[in-house]
Amino acid sequence: MDINWTIIAYLVVLFFGIMIGYSLKSHKKIIELFQLKSKKSPVISQSNMIKLLAWLCTLIAIGTAVYTVSFIARSDIAIAKVIKVVERDKNGGTSSFPIYEYYLPNGRRLEGRATTEDGSTYSVGDEITIRFISKAPHQSRIDKFSHHWGITAFMIVAAIFLYSINLFLRKREL
Repeated sequence: MDINWTIIAYLVVLFFGIMIGYSLKSHKKIIELFQLKSKKSPVISQSNMIKLLAWLCTLIAIGTAVYTVSFIARSDIAIAKVIKVVERDKNGGTSSFPIYEYYLPNGRRLEGRATTEDGSTYSVGDEITIRFISKAPHQSRIDKFSHHWGITAFMIVAAIFLYSINLFLRKREL
């Protein structure tokens, strides 16, 4: 049986979204969340907006973590060769993104591209370890922490930061 892990990742995010909704316990809490100051435009308080953003970061972190775990579980490892390095100017510095080629066990050649920067310097001809999905071999990633877990880690840090700000604002309101 072939499992579509992307759908499972979305279902997990949906499940946690529903759990968050139930944690509000009633529609009264939802109405309090959007403190209506006039009939025309609902206004949300600053601390509640931060709380919503923190929950959104948490949901994105959970979804990307589930997808990453499924990607790693379904993927095979290969050695790829950097065939081109694309450099982009970024805030006064440059960042490099490798374009690499790799071969499937049947000899078919494919190309991949890094979508995130990991701080490494790449040169044409470098050999790098990648992961690709056997049933969809065009889906590949460089096999490094930042390429697998970068978005998840960023969203977790953002959620913790936003929860901390929310706690600070709540204590200040008391």
